[in-house]
Amino acid sequence: TGRNLFATDPRAVPTRAAHAQGVKLAEELLRRHLQDHGDWPRGLVVDLWGSATMRTAGEEFAMALHLAGLKPVWDDGSGRVSGVEIVPLALLDRPRIDVTLRVSGLFRDVFPVLAQLFETGAKALADSDEAPEMNPYAARMARVFGPEPGRYGLGMGTVPDTFTEAARQAAGEAWIAASSWAIGQDGAVTQDRGGIEARLQTADSFVHAQDLPESDLLLAADYAAHEGGFAAAMARIGADAPALYHLDATQPDR
Repeated sequence: TGRNLFATDPRAVPTRAAHAQGVKLAEELLRRHLQDHGDWPRGLVVDLWGSATMRTAGEEFAMALHLAGLKPVWDDGSGRVSGVEIVPLALLDRPRIDVTLRVSGLFRDVFPVLAQLFETGAKALADSDEAPEMNPYAARMARVFGPEPGRYGLGMGTVPDTFTEAARQAAGEAWIAASSWAIGQDGAVTQDRGGIEARLQTADSFVHAQDLPESDLLLAADYAAHEGGFAAAMARIGADAPALYHLDATQPDR
């Protein structure tokens, strides 16, 4: 009726304003990675939460799109997102970043279209005629992962409070188990533990963006679980220690 209460219209995410902010977030992340490591991220896991996507109208998702060199296409009349288009390498002036999305259970339920949109963009990049050193998407594999349908969180319990090697292994196993369901271009959700482990093997960086000014990294246990859980998952599969970024997006003008 147009009078119903709603948090956000999933079909209009990301908005144009959120996309502009997402581009800024992506460029700042890349600038910091270059400063820290002297090179672009080889593979980047972007942690997306449904609640944050509602509050920001999709800034973090827009960041992920821009990292890959993709841009939303909006319908002029409705402002809804109808697809994605490839940003030419000449405009990016850098390689496309190999992005994997790890989405929360709420994101999976509220924004399934965004998961499909990213997979659609990844397929378009795989079909494009670009040099492999500039476009890592020629490797066709699932790139959006989350928990099993009907499940939420990481299932770590009190593991993050126990600082032993056994607890770290348990945390890593919990993160992988809670991230091993792939969301396909057609919206189908299938178990793919091999897929998420393959994505971890190609990753060297992780980012979670925080938009809430009333919390911080040391106060909210969820940040520690998701970020520390990823680091533990990398250790669990024997990968090198990743670069972990907690991206402060609480002051958009800065």
